[in-house]
Amino acid sequence: MTFKKIFFLLIIVFAVKGHSLAFSGPEGIPGSGKDGYNPALTGEITLEDALDAAFSSEPDLAAYTIEVERNQALEEQAGEFLNPTFAMEMEEFGGTGARVGAQAMGSRYGISQELELGGKRKKRSQAARQKTAVARSELEEKRRALETMVKSRFAKVYTAQKTLDTQQENLELVRNSYSIIAELVKAGEVSPLLESRAAVEVAAVENTLLQAEQGFQKARLELATTWNSFSPEFTSVKGDFKDISEIPPMNTVLEYLAEHPRARRWDAEKLHSQAELDLAKSQIWPNVEIGGGYQKFSENNEHAYFVEMRVPIPLFSRNQGGIKAALAGTRIAEKREQYALLRLKNQAAGIFRDITAARAELIAINKTLIPAARKAFNAVSEAFRMGEEEYLSVIDAQRQLLESTRRQAELTSSFFELKAELEGLTGTPLENIL
Repeated sequence: MTFKKIFFLLIIVFAVKGHSLAFSGPEGIPGSGKDGYNPALTGEITLEDALDAAFSSEPDLAAYTIEVERNQALEEQAGEFLNPTFAMEMEEFGGTGARVGAQAMGSRYGISQELELGGKRKKRSQAARQKTAVARSELEEKRRALETMVKSRFAKVYTAQKTLDTQQENLELVRNSYSIIAELVKAGEVSPLLESRAAVEVAAVENTLLQAEQGFQKARLELATTWNSFSPEFTSVKGDFKDISEIPPMNTVLEYLAEHPRARRWDAEKLHSQAELDLAKSQIWPNVEIGGGYQKFSENNEHAYFVEMRVPIPLFSRNQGGIKAALAGTRIAEKREQYALLRLKNQAAGIFRDITAARAELIAINKTLIPAARKAFNAVSEAFRMGEEEYLSVIDAQRQLLESTRRQAELTSSFFELKAELEGLTGTPLENIL
């Protein structure tokens, strides 16, 4: 086979390959979850139900997922070789004298290929790979934040419904006291003024119960909005929130922060900046373009072959500014990584302080205050029935018990919300850190 036939065969191969690449576009890129998806959760739900619903319906999370896939596509493209160039040139035709028409026309047909020197393709691919790693860390940070929000709001719903149950029990308690007073007034054993005071206490607890119901409905709505529902259909939540777990030492908590997606993101940013610096340095080396082809001379019907090479001369620009910018990028990434870790540590320290205080007070309330307040109320109530105590003592004991249960519910909610936030920073249940 002659060189001429081989040359035109190569042209056909490149043309067919280029046509295939041009028209075989990428398949559709799926997102995470379903855009506009609004799962209907009914009845009693678990934390897993809430998390699945939130992850499948959060559009911002889906956008971060698509961003990862977009960077993966760019990473794939960054590793591709440069396309060859086909060139055709005709000269010395359509003129005057001996150059009239195409009698003296010369024509050239050739293929050239630009060769990237300095490892540009490999370094460009590495930079794109690190950019994908950054996008993955951003996705994980978004997912971690959403998970923390759902866990915190789920705990809030649980404690709100427990508060509602407690307030219903409290209402039953004060209504029983009112019934006792009413019977004593009817029997003429106490003043009717005590019945009025007992009625005020019932009304106060009824108002507290109404506030608890409103708080429960608000907590339900806040949880439902995490999966884009503004009319919650679930009635209650089910979870294990009875164990007031120990809190690991502060130094142990801080050790886990290095694995937080926000910290890993800036670690990936540092690697990406370094890859960009390597790529910028590779731009010092100019690319070489080599080619060859077939040349025909119509004037005497002769032909010849040619080979050519083009090399840019790096006389003025050697990418000095690009290298300086990439160096600055590495320093920026390093400082922002330090700042991200500092913010995480400050955030963890604040949560650690609050949850430690809440846990200590909650344990004291559960072990000492609630049992003592309930015992005192029962004793005073019995003494009142026996005529040994005034009703004011009953009211005081009752108020102390109600205030203790209210504070217990408040601290329980605070503890589990803070626990969810702290676990969001460590990425590990606190029980597994100890």
